[in-house]
Amino acid sequence: MQYGTCAGIVTYSIQSKCKRLGLNPHFIDEHGVVSKQVAQAMAEGLRKNGSDIAVSITGFAGPTAEEGLPVGLCYIGISTDREVSVYQNVFAGDRNSIRAQAANMALFLIYKTLTK
Repeated sequence: MQYGTCAGIVTYSIQSKCKRLGLNPHFIDEHGVVSKQVAQAMAEGLRKNGSDIAVSITGFAGPTAEEGLPVGLCYIGISTDREVSVYQNVFAGDRNSIRAQAANMALFLIYKTLTK
């Protein structure tokens, strides 16, 4: 398998997720912006934009969380032409630490996916 397309999209707002990744706002309302389903849909949406492999991260880095979910909760989606996987994590620490842990885990999951 050869990968050549490289792109990045940062979509913090729901409007941005819908416009840039093709998510339906009703889908986000139904599942919650921080959910396995939204992480999967984000990764799939990015692949539809022409990427060979896509990673999505959605979570609560703090200092507060919403919807009764804990600070540090994070879903990471990995999408390839073969499969889509979503991983749930709960990271500890302050906002910057949680974001760094999520990014490091995403990189590890990309590596794990590519070396299967």
